[in-house]
Parts: sequence; C-alpha cells; structure tokens
Amino acid sequence: MTMSSRQNSACSWASRRMRQEEAMVRRRNAEWDRQQLWNGVTQYFHTWDVLNRKHNELSSPHLYKQGMELYKKAVEDQKKLQNLELRRQKLAMLLFEESRQYELELARQKYRPSSHRIPLEELKCKRNREAELKLYYKWRTDQPAVRDMERKQHGHFVREAWVKQVQDRKEEREKEEKEKMEMMQELEKQRLAEEEQKKQELEEKKERALQLQDHLRRQIEELRNKERKADELKKDEAEAMQKRAKLEEILTERRAAEEKLDKKNHFSFLQKQYQLKLRRRAREVQEQLADDMRLIERLLVMEVEEQTHRNEWREAAHQEMIKTRDILARQAIIEKQREREMDFLFHEEAQKLWAEQEERWNLEREARERLLTEVLIELQRQLEEKLESNLAEQRELVKEREEILSRVEQTNAELKEERAELRKKKELLKKEIDVQVADKQLRLITEARIAELEAEKKKEEAKLEEQKLLQELKKMEAAGYNPMGQRRLRVVSMNAFDRKSCSLLRKLHPKTFLHTQKSVHAIIIVEIPKLPGEVTLQRTNREQPDGNRCTLKPCCFVQNVGL
Repeated sequence: MTMSSRQNSACSWASRRMRQEEAMVRRRNAEWDRQQLWNGVTQYFHTWDVLNRKHNELSSPHLYKQGMELYKKAVEDQKKLQNLELRRQKLAMLLFEESRQYELELARQKYRPSSHRIPLEELKCKRNREAELKLYYKWRTDQPAVRDMERKQHGHFVREAWVKQVQDRKEEREKEEKEKMEMMQELEKQRLAEEEQKKQELEEKKERALQLQDHLRRQIEELRNKERKADELKKDEAEAMQKRAKLEEILTERRAAEEKLDKKNHFSFLQKQYQLKLRRRAREVQEQLADDMRLIERLLVMEVEEQTHRNEWREAAHQEMIKTRDILARQAIIEKQREREMDFLFHEEAQKLWAEQEERWNLEREARERLLTEVLIELQRQLEEKLESNLAEQRELVKEREEILSRVEQTNAELKEERAELRKKKELLKKEIDVQVADKQLRLITEARIAELEAEKKKEEAKLEEQKLLQELKKMEAAGYNPMGQRRLRVVSMNAFDRKSCSLLRKLHPKTFLHTQKSVHAIIIVEIPKLPGEVTLQRTNREQPDGNRCTLKPCCFVQNVGL
C-alpha cells in the first residue's frame, strides 16, 4: 500500500513536472516568436524611416539650394583663379616693361656727360673771393679808427637796445594789464547778466506762484459755490419729498372720501323719500365741493411756497388750479341755491328731479374727479420731474466738485513745487552771492598783495639791472669793443704769455695745454667770439726749433686771460 502510493505520487510528480516544462517551453517559444515579430516590425519601420528621410532629403529644396550654393561657390572660385592668373600676367608684363625702360635709360645715361663736376676756373674764383674777404677782415681789424668807430657804435646800439627793451617790457606789461582788465570786465558783465537772468527767473517763478494762488482761490470759491448749490438742491429735494408725501396724503384722503360717498349712496338708495334724498345729496355735493375747494386751497398754498421757483408750465398749472377753484366755488353756490329750492318741491317733482339731478350730479362729480385727477397727476409729474432734475443736478455738482477738487489738489501740488523750487533757487542765489562777495574780497586782497609783491620785485629787478648794466659797462670799458656776430683772428706769439698766464692755462685745462720743459716757441691762433671777455684757443700745430711739438685742442674756453 505504501509502495503503490509512492509510485503514484512519483508518477504524478513526474507528469506535473513534464507539464510545467512543456508550459515553460511554450511560453519561451511564444516569447521568442513575439520578440521576433517585434524585431521584424521595428526593423521594418526603421528601414522605411531611413528610406523616407533619405528620400525627403534628396527631394527637399534645401538640398537643391545647398547644391546650387556649392556650384556657385565653385564657379566663383574658378573666376577668382582666372582673375588672379590674368593679374599675374599683367604684373609680369609691367615688370618686363619697366626693366626694359630701365635698361634703355642706363644706355642713354652712359653716353651723357656728367653735370656734377665743378670747373676749375669757378673753384679758383671762389678761392680768390674768400682770400680777398679774409684780407679785408684782416685789414679792418688792424685799423684803430675802425675799431674805435665800432666801439662807439656798439655803445650807442647797447643804449638804444636797453631803452627799447625797457619800453617793450613796459608796453607788454600795459598790454597784459589792459587784457586783464578787459577780461575782468567781461567776467563782470557775464556775472551781472547771469544774476539778471536768475532774478528774472525768480520774478517769473513768483508771478507763476501768484497766478497759481489766484487760480487756487478761484477754484476754492467755485467749490464753495458748488457746495452751496448742492445744499440748496438737497433742501429743494427734501421739500419736494415733503410735497410728494402731502400729495400722496391728499390722494389717500380723496380716495377715502370717494369710498365713503359710495357707501352713503348705497345706503341712501334704499330710502324712498326723494326730497330728503335730494337735500342730503345736495349737502353731500356741497361737502364734496368744500373738500375739493380745501384740496385746491392746499395745492395753491404749496404753489405759493414755491413762487420763487416758478416757470411757464408751473404758472400754467397754477392758473389751472385757480380756474378749478373758481368753477368749484360757482358750483357750490349753485348747489346751495338748489338745496333751497328743494324745500318747495312736491313728491312727484322731487322724484322726477331726483333722477335728473342724480345724473347731473354724477356727471359733475366725474368732471370734478377728472379735473382734480388731472391737476394731481400734473402736480405729481411736476414733482417727479423736479426730483429727477434735482438728482441730475446733484450728480453733476458732485462730478464738478470732484473735478474741482482734483484741480485744486493738482494746483496745490504745483504751488508747493513752485514754492519749494523758488525757495531753493533763492538759497542757491544767496549762496552764490555770498561766494562771489567772498571771492571778490579775496581777489581784491590777493591783487593788492600781488601788486605789492610785483612792485617790490620790480624795484629789485631795477636795482639788479642797474648793477648788471654798470658791471657790463665796466667790462666793456676794460675789454674794449668787439663787433657782435663777427669773429676776429689774431696770430699771437707764445712768447707773449708769461709764466703766470701759462700756469693759469695749465690749471684750467691741464689735458689740453702741453709744453716741454724747455722754452716754448710756437705760434697759436686766438679767436675772439661773440661774448667779450671769452677767448677760444682754436688750434696750434707748429713745430718748435728744437723739434718738440706744443698742441692745444680746439674749442677750449678760457676767461679773463689778459692777452
């Protein structure tokens, strides 16, 4: 039993396992088939997507445009290369032509005589002129009379130059002072013009502020008038409301009286005594007439209270109410007369008169009702129109008052801005005036101090110039006169120098003045330059008798050497 159950369980387990494996294989196969189908579909769409994209690219105008641009670019590059080659050829032709022209020019220049050579005769003439000029200067320097004349002319020239220089300086100072004064006057004019302009601007600002204040006062007065008018309209509205309430009260009383009259007529219809009925009816008619008269009087009293605000249609309504009152008064007199006549009527006459009089009374009552109704309706319409016009005027006044308030606020803001700006400009002007006054005082003090310093400086300069002039004159008297701007050459023997002069030259220029221990026998050339008192040892290059050489380098300046 146990063995068979084990076999059965093993068989069932094996069969179940096989079924599970078969199900797993089927699932795997189904999954693989689905994956293959999906891959095929994906590949299909991908392939056709690529084909469509390529087809769109090949058939799109962008590709055509790009191809045309590439073609145009290639054509332009080809044209550029052709133009470059043509330009190179032209440049080569120009270079060849220039080379040929150059060779031809060289060939022509080869056989042309030179123009840079100076003839020998011209050189000789030039050298002779220089020699004559040197001899002339040599002769002129050797003449004492010429030297004295030149010395006198130089002194006269120096004095005239000094006087002219002093006069030129004086004129220059006067010109500078004049220009300075003109500049100061111009600056003062500009300052005054600026101050005048600022004052004018301030006056304009003040006028503008006054105009704004006046405009603000007018607007405030207009606003007050609008407020008073609004109060009057509100008062009129309240009175109109009271009148409408009174009119409604009158209409209510009128309807109550009509209802009361209808009830009386209904009760009195059952009675058979026509004479009493006529009397009673006559009294009722008289009472109705009296009520209508009181109603008209009340309406007239209301109209009298409004007499100051009448116009044409109100006057017409007033005349209509007076006419109605007169009609009612005459009707009341007629009814009283009828009532007196009813005392003398018989029964048959009273019955016959009752029918006629009842109809007449009904017609008269309807006429009165119609007339009073028209009057009341007209009054009610007038009140409604008055209320509507009053409300419209109040709304218009409110709107105008708001506009005036906005304008007042705007004007007030502008006025505040103008006042603030005016105050600011006044402060700035005051500060500028203070600064200008301080600058002017400081400038006056500075100018006075500068004038003092310049006066002292001029005195010092005059003293220095006088001392310098005296020294210069002493030098000129001691050194003699040498013409300005002219060199003079002298040949001086070295023997003219004593031992003291040689030692002085050796101290001043130890590297440039050389001599042997033996006696010096040399010839030097001394140049007298422009400035008197300066001596330039130009050159020496002469052999001594014993074969030694004494050399002075050129351009060595020695002052205060007595030659």
